[in-house]
Amino acid sequence: MIFVCGSLGAKPCAATRASAERMATARRVARTRDVQLLQHGAIAVASAACQVEVASAGSVSVLLFRPAWQAARAGQTELEALARGFAADGALDATRLDGPFVLLAHDSAARRAALANDRFGICPVHVRDDRGTLNFATDLSALVAAGDTPPALDAQAIYDYVFFHCIPAPRTIYRGVSKLGPATCLNWQDGSFSSATYWHPEFAPPGDSVPDGADLLAALERAVDAQAADACGAFLSGGLDSSSVAGMLKRARGEAATFTIGFDADGYDESAFARRVAEHFATNHHEYYVTPGDVCDALPLIAGHYGEPFGNSSVIPAYYCARFARDHGVGLMLAGDGGDELFAGNTRYTDQNVFETWFRVPAALRATLKAAYRALPVLEGLPLAGKGARYIQQAEMGLPDRLQSYNFLNRFDPAKVFAQDWLDQVDTNAPWAAWRERYAAADAPSALQRMLYLDWKFTLADNDLVKVSNMCELAGVEVTYPMLANGVVDLSCRLPAETLLEGGELRGFYKNSVRDFLPAATIEKSKHGFGLPFGVWMQHDAGLRSMAAEALDQVATRGILRADFVREARRLHEQGTAGYYGELVWILVMLEMWLQAHGH
Repeated sequence: MIFVCGSLGAKPCAATRASAERMATARRVARTRDVQLLQHGAIAVASAACQVEVASAGSVSVLLFRPAWQAARAGQTELEALARGFAADGALDATRLDGPFVLLAHDSAARRAALANDRFGICPVHVRDDRGTLNFATDLSALVAAGDTPPALDAQAIYDYVFFHCIPAPRTIYRGVSKLGPATCLNWQDGSFSSATYWHPEFAPPGDSVPDGADLLAALERAVDAQAADACGAFLSGGLDSSSVAGMLKRARGEAATFTIGFDADGYDESAFARRVAEHFATNHHEYYVTPGDVCDALPLIAGHYGEPFGNSSVIPAYYCARFARDHGVGLMLAGDGGDELFAGNTRYTDQNVFETWFRVPAALRATLKAAYRALPVLEGLPLAGKGARYIQQAEMGLPDRLQSYNFLNRFDPAKVFAQDWLDQVDTNAPWAAWRERYAAADAPSALQRMLYLDWKFTLADNDLVKVSNMCELAGVEVTYPMLANGVVDLSCRLPAETLLEGGELRGFYKNSVRDFLPAATIEKSKHGFGLPFGVWMQHDAGLRSMAAEALDQVATRGILRADFVREARRLHEQGTAGYYGELVWILVMLEMWLQAHGH
């Protein structure tokens, strides 16, 4: 993962250079590569593990930072056009740039600057206003360490973490420190700054002409070929996306190393599917089975590596798979993340059709049914009638709220989860507001496309990409995401909702497009991925139980969560659904381990 940091003041001074140097020194992962330090007027920038392209136009300088392994794509002409555009009107249009990047423009004469990240926020950018000087860094820990005073923890961010299992942009765990969302440009002038989304996809309307399957395969092949490098390999779970990437890697390079994770747990081990794909494409395949002992060994290290609490339990298989690849000489991993969110592969997309049917029932009949359940609550205890009550309750939530039906803070009253003094600092509606705002921001003709746009941020940018990028960094390998190449993304947007779900099937268009490329079993299998059987294992493994119990005992004393709720979470895991409540235990354990690792 690239490292970029910088400091921008109102005028050239040694302070901005000193601040950049402090952040570079404090970076979380210090590789052997030298840090480059550049001073452009009032801005000082340090970078590592990346290539830097520079263009100028009068008093404007534009700097483009990309991963060191990535071939230069922008070209001097395009960068100079960006510089001229910024000089003319202060606008920085990064729409055409492809792949992960951080883009910086500075106009020394107009005393303004702009900072942008890529479409999906693969390169994170954190910012802090330090008395009129703007400090920024891809590494949150480095940014915090460079400040004169350590920032306080943000109670709202911890609430958001429990809600989302991560802390979505623009918030961070620290007060006064924010991070750019995907496709965001931050504009700074004379000590004040604002931000806005610079790229809004155009989703195809119903009945629009669509690309064919050959177009999709060609776009995938171009993306993999452009992003592959020497000594690269591919994650392989056996699902559609990782299998497509692995197969295209073999086609592009003539050989491919693939890596998968297995579990000795019913319902979680997908290694047989990955093996079948590896045999189909004749890859050089490697398997590693994660154990409960591996979880105990890696968890404190992983929790501490993140700059803020992060609660996706599949960090464990992602880390061990990346480390396993590094041990086999791989320096760059190709990941399949993004396909489900581009081509409609998550079951919640089709589930919503069932609930939306409720609104096609005549209003008078809907009112009668709701009144009956209110008048006769005993109906909810009957098997069929109870299902009807739950159906109506979920349907009435509407989109996008209904997508959070199983959220822990939708199932539990926040007043029974958080200590009252802590909850008094929190706006419990803030996560819902952010969720609804993103859904409403999609310029899309269908609910499906709005859900995809929602997931591009909350599932990909805020969660899955954070998971994979950080675990690869910790393991010592680079990672790239061919599914998120502009050509693939733009093609997906040209598919109307009815085409995405061709034949009423999840990923109908995608499956039909790759039917002659992937094994039939891969196309027919249900979605899974590298899920971790933490909740199941914790019921039987003494080491995991002990580790979790110690963390839960500690987090219950911090005044953040109610101690009786922590006890209830343990009871529910032991007596209820181990997988579901195991995730609740996991996010609480990760919160405590992060707090300990970062000295809180």
